Amino acid sequence: MSIFVDVFLRHDKFGNKIPMFIRWNNGTLYVIDRLKGVSRAVSNSGMQVLKYDVVIGGRETAIFEDRYLNKWYVEEK
Repeated sequence: MSIFVDVFLRHDKFGNKIPMFIRWNNGTLYVIDRLKGVSRAVSNSGMQVLKYDVVIGGRETAIFEDRYLNKWYVEEK
């Protein structure tokens, strides 16, 4: 199940998006410690999305950017 979240970004001088924080639906703010990589992926609904592999609190996870809907989400585990 996809959970839509707020993502705070930094744009570098080359136009790359670098996620810095995630705000969960309950208002909790999580700092993204490191961006490990970005790749193309297919969502559960079959749409092309960008998958951002990140480290939050020492744990590896992924956040997704749906560029068609212009929304960010995480997959519930």
